[in-house]
Amino acid sequence: MNGIEICFTGFDAVDRQNLINLAESAGMIARKNITKNLHLVCAGQNAGPTKIARASEFNIPVIAPDVFDLMLTNHQLPDEVQAALDELKESRAKSLRQKLTEKHLLDTPVNTHAENRFNAHHNKRKALLSLQGILTGIVCDNRLKEIELSFLMAWLKDNPELADDPDTIDLVDLIEDVLSDGIVTADEREDITSLIDCVLEYKAFDIEAEKDLVNVFLGVLNGVCADGLVNDEEIAFLVGWITEHPELITVWPVSAIAEHLADFIEADSISDTAREELKDYLQKITGTAFTETGAPKAGAFECFDPVTVLQFSDTEFCFTGKFRSGSRSQIEQRLLQLGGFPSKCVRKTTRYLVVGSEGNENWLTSSFGRKIKQAMEYKEAGQDLLIIPEDVWIQVSNNPL
Repeated sequence: MNGIEICFTGFDAVDRQNLINLAESAGMIARKNITKNLHLVCAGQNAGPTKIARASEFNIPVIAPDVFDLMLTNHQLPDEVQAALDELKESRAKSLRQKLTEKHLLDTPVNTHAENRFNAHHNKRKALLSLQGILTGIVCDNRLKEIELSFLMAWLKDNPELADDPDTIDLVDLIEDVLSDGIVTADEREDITSLIDCVLEYKAFDIEAEKDLVNVFLGVLNGVCADGLVNDEEIAFLVGWITEHPELITVWPVSAIAEHLADFIEADSISDTAREELKDYLQKITGTAFTETGAPKAGAFECFDPVTVLQFSDTEFCFTGKFRSGSRSQIEQRLLQLGGFPSKCVRKTTRYLVVGSEGNENWLTSSFGRKIKQAMEYKEAGQDLLIIPEDVWIQVSNNPL
């Protein structure tokens, strides 16, 4: 029952508070009002017709107090309530998918092939990890700005694999309502902050490996940079996050950011110039600049080395990502003609890592991104390895010295 949003109506103040306490102890989220994001309404004898009618308008199941008691006793929803709730969630997911389709953000129907189902599950899990980080980064300074809500809205709609996720549906609906009139009131800001806090508290994010934590951390960076600024509270939060995860202190990009944060740890004050330089570096790592581009996803990866000349003879290259200049086999054949040789992975003997121009989004959450991560760690260890974009490869390989 974790994460189920419930509203109690028709009870006196004491009984209502007792019910709220019971619901929250069972992992549910108690809401004061009936909104279209709610999952259940528990109605007492004095429930007003207006609230019941509003629940009916949003197709929210209404249960009696004895059904709520049964839920607590059995630690699960009764079959009929579960069925109604499943129908509600599916309806909301269908509505969100329709909105995404109308805005040309979701053009491809769901494919039920086994491999696609596996990929969908994998991509959804990665997106949820990123969402955890983004929500954390947005609220870590206890300030919530309209531009941050716009970024979150754009990011959620740019990740259609989350279209059937109840928390995504709740967030999208609430943010749409708040942004509809162009004004974010204090009450609206409190409602959204409360919802974000609830998502972070109740959602079960399964951290299985080092790369999961790095994905969360990149999400945090995106959330921090969403408004195009980095303030002292956000800097302190990043320092604290890294301190709480010492196992990542040697893992890129955490290691690189930790090094950049070192000067801030003991500083009595932080200059505007230092904050701006840190913000620029964080955007360089994530490849995202929402306030400038309006795009929530990462653009071109910016940690390329300034290279205009390549050595080919007896030199090891590794290629990663999707290339517009040809297939991987065609590119590797061209390398062999030039006297170099390809490697399937980044090794200590690799001299160049070439990144395809169509493989720059969400760089760390794919296999090509892990090659970049490995290359950056080798570089930090002193290896003479260069990371170059496809454009450089095209120019030099077509006009070798």
